[in-house]
Amino acid sequence: MAEEPGLLADLWHESCKSFAAMPRWSQITLVIGMVVFIAAVLPPLDRLPKIPLATVRTAAFLALVVGLIATARMRDEFFLRVYLHACAIAFILSSTIVFASLAYDIPLGRNTFTVLDLSFLIGFFGAFWWLRRP
Repeated sequence: MAEEPGLLADLWHESCKSFAAMPRWSQITLVIGMVVFIAAVLPPLDRLPKIPLATVRTAAFLALVVGLIATARMRDEFFLRVYLHACAIAFILSSTIVFASLAYDIPLGRNTFTVLDLSFLIGFFGAFWWLRRP
């Protein structure tokens, strides 16, 4: 009896298929955006001038988002449903967290960005798990 792959193995397989199906320009955009964004948010770079660093971070984030959108567009209907569900979950979850923080006078500041990203990741993994069930 063959054992069904785990959630992360299945997600990795689906993501690799999606990446391979992407046009070369979007693969390059995604990889460069990811590498530059990760490098640009590391603490040693905080000593660089604020405006150029903010510009690099913003451009890298935009490249990353464009690459992720291209990835979503390359897959079948299942993967598109996962992205759609993840976006809906992320919108509701992050909106609730940000609203509550404002209502209770809890300043999130730069952490608002983290709330948005983590909400999407939670939504993505949750939707992927829910929709891949038999």
